[in-house]
Amino acid sequence: AVAVTSALVHDRSRREYRDLFEFAPDGLVLSDPDGRIVLVNQQAENIFGWSRSELVGQSIELLIPQDARDKHVGLRHGFLATPKRRRMAVERGSLQAVRKDGSVFPVEVDLAPVETDEGVMIAAAVRDITLRKTLEVQLAQSTKMEALGKLTGGMAHDFNNYLSVIMGNLDVLQDMLEPGSTQAELVHAAMNGAVRGAELTQSLLAF
Repeated sequence: AVAVTSALVHDRSRREYRDLFEFAPDGLVLSDPDGRIVLVNQQAENIFGWSRSELVGQSIELLIPQDARDKHVGLRHGFLATPKRRRMAVERGSLQAVRKDGSVFPVEVDLAPVETDEGVMIAAAVRDITLRKTLEVQLAQSTKMEALGKLTGGMAHDFNNYLSVIMGNLDVLQDMLEPGSTQAELVHAAMNGAVRGAELTQSLLAF
């Protein structure tokens, strides 16, 4: 009875670990010391567009953009030389992967060594951060527009103050001049220009 109970507990634990692997939110890819894919989960299939039957046995470099594959081989060998948990993309800046359809997308990857009878396997947890990058770009653009709006608004307010002084003085000067005189016409033209400047200022403030 004890043996049966132990077997049941062991079997349940195996199912739980399998479920944790299979339904993890990250794409999980396990590769052997030679860089061959030995195991993937459902999310990895979703992210990369390959079925697991297509991925298993393939080189891990299949998931790396063509122009970065040679470099990735060197990084993989470096990881195996000093295997330890590490996060890629944060410490190295931009990191990209490629889907079955050839589209390249930004990722963040956590690496961890897994000791096995066949040697050290590399477990990679892959996150597609396309949405995050898009939101970061949108936020940066929004921040720039907000800064531009504040700068424009400040300049427009200052310009409006200067125009108010100019228009006030022109109004006083106009009252001092004989209507229809050359000087009065010049002041009138200057007042029209100031009014158009004030209208432009309102447009800037609206912007």
